[in-house]
Amino acid sequence: MNPSDVAIRLPHAEKASEVWHAICTGYGCTPEDLCMRFVAALPAPIVIGADNEVQAAKNGKITDVKPLTRKEIEMIYEEMRLYLFNEIINPSLW
Repeated sequence: MNPSDVAIRLPHAEKASEVWHAICTGYGCTPEDLCMRFVAALPAPIVIGADNEVQAAKNGKITDVKPLTRKEIEMIYEEMRLYLFNEIINPSLW
């Protein structure tokens, strides 16, 4: 979601959304693409779901993305860590 949608649906996550979108802009990619780059960096098998064919096709392109480096992941975490509290990272609390 964009920050204005987050402000309506999840007001306590608005600042986190703003920071996340700024990070994505800094990397020159969409939030979805940056998430895929993170997932591609994980040293584990990946299972990705999809709601429809379009999303499945987009998610299937994960093999085409450049994985984030450990340093990039650490830098992103440092920028986001102040906003990563349980009410944001646990969807059951939304």
